[in-house]
Amino acid sequence: IDSKIDIVTNWHIVEWVDAIWIFSWDGTSGSIINEYDNDPNSIDYGKSTLNGDFNSFEFIDYENDGILEMRCLLAGEALVFSWNGNKYGLWANTPQVSEDYVFPANKLTVKCTSQVTLINNLFKYSYIWTNDSSSQQNIQEITIYNSSCNEFIESPWRWLGDSGGDIVPMIGWTSLIYHEQMIHPGEFKDSFAVQCNKYPKIVDYYIQGYTVPTSGRTSQEYLEDLLTNSFHGYTVGPTDMMDPFVPLDFLDTLLNYNTRSFELGWITTQTTVDKYAGLFTTAKSQLQQNNNDGAEVILQTVLQEVEIDSGTTLSSEAYALLRYNTEYLVEHLLSGGESISTYSIFATNSIWLQQNSNILSGSVGVNQIGEPPFLTSQVELAIGKNTITPAGYSLKANRIEVKQNTTVNSDVYYNELINNGTITGSLNTPLEFPLITTLPVFQTSTPGTEDITVQQNDERILLPGAYGDIQVKKNGKLIFTGGEYNINKLDGEESNQLLFQSESEVRIKEKFGAGKESYIGPEDTTTLSASDIVFYVEGINGDSGNMGATPNAAEVGEEIKVKANFYVPNGTIWLRKNSEVEGAFIGKDVKVGEGTNVKLKSAW
Repeated sequence: IDSKIDIVTNWHIVEWVDAIWIFSWDGTSGSIINEYDNDPNSIDYGKSTLNGDFNSFEFIDYENDGILEMRCLLAGEALVFSWNGNKYGLWANTPQVSEDYVFPANKLTVKCTSQVTLINNLFKYSYIWTNDSSSQQNIQEITIYNSSCNEFIESPWRWLGDSGGDIVPMIGWTSLIYHEQMIHPGEFKDSFAVQCNKYPKIVDYYIQGYTVPTSGRTSQEYLEDLLTNSFHGYTVGPTDMMDPFVPLDFLDTLLNYNTRSFELGWITTQTTVDKYAGLFTTAKSQLQQNNNDGAEVILQTVLQEVEIDSGTTLSSEAYALLRYNTEYLVEHLLSGGESISTYSIFATNSIWLQQNSNILSGSVGVNQIGEPPFLTSQVELAIGKNTITPAGYSLKANRIEVKQNTTVNSDVYYNELINNGTITGSLNTPLEFPLITTLPVFQTSTPGTEDITVQQNDERILLPGAYGDIQVKKNGKLIFTGGEYNINKLDGEESNQLLFQSESEVRIKEKFGAGKESYIGPEDTTTLSASDIVFYVEGINGDSGNMGATPNAAEVGEEIKVKANFYVPNGTIWLRKNSEVEGAFIGKDVKVGEGTNVKLKSAW
């Protein structure tokens, strides 16, 4: 106020008691501006009256008028000294506050610089905290919120670090015991670090300036004070990966990291943020087409580019986010086990291979732990009597039952197994789910209104387009010239033919049915294979969608021959008895009838 310099000195006078003397200095001479005992007859004559517990003094602006008060503890009780216009002391109008009063801890501005390095398969997160010269408080508490790392915590001299939290996971450091080690305005301090196997994510940090501690707070009260009475910013910190890990969703996370890094100044140019957005978007498109190899090529480009941009247009924070999380995604794509393309029969709830059926090639798997009801035996995968599965492929499900006289040459992956047959393949447990994190994109149907009926012994050529209900009567022939077909419902009687002249997608809104002794597949004059023909069937079982409701969403009649792929996510695929089917069959539930043979030729 008077443009003079105030010099505050702290004197340790007796054990655990300090006295404060304050001098006003004009550059030439000074004067005492704190109250002291000037009674010659007093035993405290000449002593400052600003006494408090050891190391408990702080400046506060309790009245928010720009004139600081001094707060301390004296014998454990809160005490405030204020300015009366001439001196600091304890006056009649000096505000006194209760011991549980929460003082402002947010009168500071802080910058965090973080760096992530990979050491022996563990990430080391190193932090430098800088207290701006304009701050009015020392840094006492540092908290990284919604982040945890229990393997190793490094702290500067006389700072205490911990990771935990009974409400939310937090990493924190405090200098509460050793006040002299606090970070003062205009200073910085490093050697804050944690080390663990968790990958970097954008996290919040909360910094609290030094105040006299508030006693008797609950964990919830402490958390509320931390979130509302602090300086807030963002850094990178260790967090758990999404579970289950879904690559498509994780690419959205990478896109978000890219955008947020630009907003936070960690990516410095629009050109750079646009470059990475384009790469991640292209990789996502490749995954949506189930092209893992194509996505991996794009992501390798990302890893090359972050090395080039590191230290120029990418800060250490942006570099860590983009590099390590992209590496994780690439590793997951490369080590994700079998592709969906290796499965001839695949379900999300349950599979029943009925007796005497044979899987000639391809794996069989149920993607996740199912929810009853199942097709049979209260297990996700049931293998009937006298059934054979091939070597070189796998059977995978949470619970598997193998019936009598069954020969399983495939490798078996399970959590529960009931085996009454013969398994020559390897046994592997436990099994984690999902088997396939990114299923093929399902193509929905937008049907038209034109209904078509192919009469008995007749044939019709069908151009690509939108149609209503299509019915093919006995011995009828429907010829698909190729392309995209949007149909409401397709139903065939016995001995009919669905022939394809070129690559086709048949998208069906409701149900699909093919009668006994029919054929579905390429026309003889073409070089097409089963992988060139895909049926997408949206329908459910019956009207209710229940397991036993009829008809099933997709039914292939008895003694039929199929060379095509079927994708039926909402209902049951029933490949009825004594049929020969080639392709891949993905459904909520899949039932392979007695005596039916299945050969792999996947479109995915």
